[in-house]
Amino acid sequence: MAVIAAVVVPASAASAALPIDSRIPSNWAKWTFHSGGNYNLVIEADGFQGNGAAAQLYSANGGSNQLWFQEARLRYEYFLIKPYNDSGICVDVPWSNFTQGADLQLWGCNEGSAQYWQTGRCWAAACDGQWPDVTNCDTSGGDEVRDVSQGSNRLVLIRATGCHAFYARLTHGTNCCSDINLVMYRYHTDGTQSQWTLPVRTSTMRWSPMFGVDQAGATFEACAERPGDPGFRFCTGLWWV
Repeated sequence: MAVIAAVVVPASAASAALPIDSRIPSNWAKWTFHSGGNYNLVIEADGFQGNGAAAQLYSANGGSNQLWFQEARLRYEYFLIKPYNDSGICVDVPWSNFTQGADLQLWGCNEGSAQYWQTGRCWAAACDGQWPDVTNCDTSGGDEVRDVSQGSNRLVLIRATGCHAFYARLTHGTNCCSDINLVMYRYHTDGTQSQWTLPVRTSTMRWSPMFGVDQAGATFEACAERPGDPGFRFCTGLWWV
């Protein structure tokens, strides 16, 4: 079986939830991995499981052997992928054969690099100031959680689920002649805040860098603001995990 390029989709909803430690008993901790080339095919654990069992493509049928947990390791930089009904085995690259076309298997979890997997290339606070396309966070469970418009200007707040971070996109329309700013905010429960500010020219689109979910209770918002004109401002509203 060839190595599979997959898109991560939670088993219970199209709006992705962050991966969490498999020991937490919650339905949204379960994930299904759909093939990027055929959404009807998913990764499943071969029926008998145990050491040496195949991790293979099969038609989606909702079986427990098609559900997986992601368990964080190394400060959330990597994840172990475990079958839902056997947390003692992990998706493994046999004999650490990291070559194109290598088959995958299930093997007793041993914390080796052959069992470490990534979604994006950063996680939470490590994503601060990073660009979503460079870190693969733009394709790692990106979820447009807020989408607002004013005239021909459109502002979108995006949650990068696989990176536990947020970023924004502003499209500046043609109905005005001056630049506006895309401002990405992160607010903490103690009243402190951080922000990225980027100018956006007329008839262009621009993305913000990311802010990671660096502490419990952090909230996120994107705004379009015109320098020197406090009367021009519209925002996405707050979002949080």
